Amino acid sequence: PKTTTNPANNKSTNTKADTKKSSNAKLVNLGFNPQDFKGFKPETYNYEATVPNNVEKINVYAKAQDAKAKVTSGTGNHNLDVGSNDIQILVTAEDGSTQTYTINVTREEETKTESTNNKITEVKNSDLKKLEIKGYTLNPTFSPDVYEYKIEGKVDVADLEVVTEGLNENVSIEVAGNKELKER
Repeated sequence: PKTTTNPANNKSTNTKADTKKSSNAKLVNLGFNPQDFKGFKPETYNYEATVPNNVEKINVYAKAQDAKAKVTSGTGNHNLDVGSNDIQILVTAEDGSTQTYTINVTREEETKTESTNNKITEVKNSDLKKLEIKGYTLNPTFSPDVYEYKIEGKVDVADLEVVTEGLNENVSIEVAGNKELKER
């Protein structure tokens, strides 16, 4: 700022108002591919997620709420060990203050096989047996080992009917993001 000296009292005065830097170090979104987690909230700083054993690497993405804040570390590719993997995402605000978000990603143990009557059955905890979107064809064709699909839709479609079935009867499935679609 410019300063001038007042000869009457020999004090400096600011002629331009000081601007305060933002301290907002929160995220507007956070997740990873493939097989993202649900429930992100900017004020929640710790998350738990589980991925199947065949997911050896994830790509973490994050975006800061404030345009002048920066995600300074933690995004990008991360190799996963079997078991618990803590990934820390650091956000630095314009004023230098920081906030850390942590995702604990658990990579499941290797698939076990059970043998009964000369029949081998794989036992998996969280794979899907069926995934369909009524009226559309998935690209690529559904496979329990594929976690990202594309479809081409009609412009006037607002909702998609997603049909899923778990490979294991104990699998809990939640479908999100299939309502109130917007064209981009």
